[in-house]
Amino acid sequence: MLHRVIMIALILSPLSSDAQENSMLEKDSLIPYLTDYNINFEIGGKGFFYSINHELIFRLNNGLNFFGSIGFMMIPEGVEWLMDNGDIGSKWAVSYGFPISVGLLLGKKKHKFEIGPSYSIFQFVGDTDNQGNISREMITVISINLGYRHDIGKSRYAYKIGAIYAYIIEENWFAPWGQLGVIYKIKTD
Repeated sequence: MLHRVIMIALILSPLSSDAQENSMLEKDSLIPYLTDYNINFEIGGKGFFYSINHELIFRLNNGLNFFGSIGFMMIPEGVEWLMDNGDIGSKWAVSYGFPISVGLLLGKKKHKFEIGPSYSIFQFVGDTDNQGNISREMITVISINLGYRHDIGKSRYAYKIGAIYAYIIEENWFAPWGQLGVIYKIKTD
């Protein structure tokens, strides 16, 4: 009986060491793995006015992370003053948008530098005219995001501050823009 237990242990021991090596590979190699799953609220930023974003962060190696996010922004009727820039004016009743971004986070521990492109689509929905037609206008924005993130202690919160340089395709117009965000980490490694 003891002989069988020893034989089984000898047969299974290489499998156990392989499993340990594979788990080490996931954390210490260039194979990306999910480290953070976040919800963040931005003022300014990719949603221009504000946005609520779902974000995934993957670790590439020590000090280098890849992130991807998708968000939603909506401005209800009665908040036209946010869009009164002369071109769009206050003729729009509702607008909504979907910012999508990817990028890199550089840095270790609490302090990280963020850089990456984003793509946002905004739909402006206006009032109905005399024939019952609803006016709509879509705007597409491509931007480069530069920012700083700071994790607050050992809590699940972080904040970010940054700058965006945006190109509005339909208007052929460049616009510098700022961002300020609060991040809540649902899952953290």
